[in-house]
Formats: sequence, C-alpha cells, structure tokens
Amino acid sequence: MKVWQRPGPAKALYDHFLQSPSIVESWVDSIRRSWGDPYHPDLLLFPQVERQDLEIANDTGDAVAVTRFVPPEPGGDVMVYIHGGGWIAPVSGKHLAWARKLAAQTAIEVISVNYRLAPEHPFPAALLDCVTVYQAVRESTDGRVYVGGDSAGGNLSAALVQYCRAQRLTIPDKLLCLCPLTDFYLEKYPSVVKKGIGNPRADALLLPFQRICYVPDQAEWTNPLASPIYGDWSKTCRTLVLVAGDDPLSDDNLAFAAKLQADGADVELAVYEDMPHTFYTYPQFLPREAEQVDRHLATFLCG
Repeated sequence: MKVWQRPGPAKALYDHFLQSPSIVESWVDSIRRSWGDPYHPDLLLFPQVERQDLEIANDTGDAVAVTRFVPPEPGGDVMVYIHGGGWIAPVSGKHLAWARKLAAQTAIEVISVNYRLAPEHPFPAALLDCVTVYQAVRESTDGRVYVGGDSAGGNLSAALVQYCRAQRLTIPDKLLCLCPLTDFYLEKYPSVVKKGIGNPRADALLLPFQRICYVPDQAEWTNPLASPIYGDWSKTCRTLVLVAGDDPLSDDNLAFAAKLQADGADVELAVYEDMPHTFYTYPQFLPREAEQVDRHLATFLCG
C-alpha cells in the first residue's frame, strides 16, 4: 500500500493522521479476517485426497504458494483453481474444502493458487501469479489442464485465457467461470443495484472498493486482462459460465456468456435462480443446490 507523503504546510496534520491505521487498512483487515478464515469443518472431509502445500518459482525468483489436492487414483488431468475474495482476501478454508471435494468427485488433481493480494499488489500481480502456476502445470503434465474459479477467481480465470491468447501460449482445455466479475464498469448493469444494495452475501457497496483496490487505474477497466468481457473469445476453450440468479453480478455474467456466444465460443450457461453469490460453497445451508452444482461441474470437466 502506498505511503502518503505530502511535504508542505499540511505535513504535520498528515503525520498526525498517519499515526493510526487508515479506514482503508481497517476495511482490508476486516475483509481478510471475515472472508479468509483458514479453518472450515469440511476440510476434514474426503481424507483420501492427499493435500500438499508447495511453492512454484516465477521468472523473478519469487515463489507462488499453492495447495495441491491429489485424489487416490488421479486420471492425469489437472485443474488450476483460483479462489475468490474480491482480490483482497486470501484463500480460505471454505475454498480449500471445495477444491478438495472437486478432486474427490472428479479424480482430477486440483491446484489452488495463493496469488498476491490487493491493494498491496494491484493489477496485474494476481493474474501473473496465476499464469506462473498455469505454465508450470502445463510443463509438468501430459494430461489436460483446466482453469476455473469463483467470483474474483472467475475473473482471473477468464483473464488468464486472454493472457494466453495475447502471448500465444496454449490456452486451457476448459474454463470454469463461477459467478465471476468480468466487467469493471459495474454501473452499466442494473442487477448491481437491484440485487446488490443491502445483499447480506454480496453487498454491491463493496464492489467499487474492491475495484479500486485491484484496478485503481480507470484506463485499465476495458483491458481484457482486467475485464475479460472486452476480449476476443473466438477460437477459445469450452467454457462453463455459472450464474446465481440473486447475485449482483448476474447481469454481468449473462452479458459475458452472450459475448462468448457472439464470438463463436463453445459456451455453456447454467443459471441457478434465486441463489446468492457463490452459493455452492455453502453446502451446509443449500445441500441440494450445492450437490446439483457438484454434479454439473463433474459432468462438464469429465465429459
């Protein structure tokens, strides 16, 4: 996060303000504590799936932390999973439990990426970490490689495909975009206000804050690496776009699916009416709906 330095007549006043945590720092800390809880009871499920915590080096000599889930009889394919959390919160126990379950139900190895977080590391840091892991997986496996994520992770997953196109890299074999944000021009979509203000799961008042943390430069909001909806989706991989009907991002998601279809992409749209944002990660409250999503994803990935 930038250190505010302003010499001049107000320097003493600024120094006074800087003695205490800023409102932004308090918000970020609160989001990380509430959304990034590393504990979740479902982490104890599917003990037959082996967990490994590893690091993957990037070109700068730094390392990207990953969590690898290996099913007992892996089929050779690998899923690079990119978690949500508004680009601000770290991977949570809830996300890791969901990744572990996916590995158990599909016999696909799942690698969860612990990418750098905003606002300390704004765009494109998180994307570049995801690309680093994806390229390492590509180089180390002979099987198919899938990429997918939820919410901010869905954004990063779709942006990774656009990065591969731009850099002439092999694109993923399949793409999962689960309740993603694909357009940083939030205000053009009626559902942001209609379904977002006061929404206890995903209050739309948080979206502009998340946006300014991750992509503070408005000139980048139409960059396909930030807002994938502005990219070229012709000749890309088969894609599943999952939409929650009561999600502030539902209009964004429907527009994204329509964009892919217009570009000639092989896109499958799944709309779960009356469901909140990333509802499938709360099976304790919505067991039937979460199971439907589990089956849908397994069919899509294994088909």
